[in-house]
Amino acid sequence: MESPLNPYRAFILGEIYKAGNELDSVRAALKSALTSKQVNIFTTKSMILIDKIQTLNRILWALEVMIKADIVSKENSQEIINIFNELKEVQEKGVIFLDIDSGLREYPELFKKYFDTVIPYNDNKFSALNGAVWSGGSFIYVPPGVKLEKPLQSYFRINSEQMGQFERTLIIVDKGSDIHYVEGCTAPNYSKDSLHTGVVEIVVLEGAKCRYTTIQNWSNNILNLVTQRAKVYKNGQMEWVDGNIGSAVTMKYPTCVLMEE
Repeated sequence: MESPLNPYRAFILGEIYKAGNELDSVRAALKSALTSKQVNIFTTKSMILIDKIQTLNRILWALEVMIKADIVSKENSQEIINIFNELKEVQEKGVIFLDIDSGLREYPELFKKYFDTVIPYNDNKFSALNGAVWSGGSFIYVPPGVKLEKPLQSYFRINSEQMGQFERTLIIVDKGSDIHYVEGCTAPNYSKDSLHTGVVEIVVLEGAKCRYTTIQNWSNNILNLVTQRAKVYKNGQMEWVDGNIGSAVTMKYPTCVLMEE
């Protein structure tokens, strides 16, 4: 009898294939990089993709074990189905949820309309640094009137010592829509310091609602310097929920700018 998990196995295989192709492209670009800045950017991208592929392979392995052993309990099956139903809900409702680089590549007009408009590169020295070397992050667009039942989630990790992480997140919540975005950030203990300088730009259009939740668990040698800001239009709602553990220094500035009455 065919396992109910086979469609999800096929989905994971497809995601591994896409990530593998993207990794091949990044590695090719790395070989032809001319400057140290380009080397750093492509190296960071390749590390993110390798981590993504490893995670997907772990999920695939667990699915195949369950399929072969035919040990899928009702509870486990439902939990897996719920995860994929969340992805299905995002696709069916027309929500764009991509990494920041794919967002620029696949939706350039929408991206350029809002990018750098909430926190311009010349806002402060850390936004200037991020604006020059940003890599990684999330790009989200929620169409008018769309409400997601469950939060969208992302996870960022510093994978080596003396590393700079400069993720850039851009979220556009169109008129009357509602979204909850949850972000996790971690770093293991290393003997030398690393820098995390993130920028989060959010646009909440008329009558829309956005809740941004971030839980960050850093090692004690991370310098955590982040600028977070939302432009909120008429009758819009913006909520910041921010928890930070560890780090040598944390400086964060979550802000709402009211654009209309």
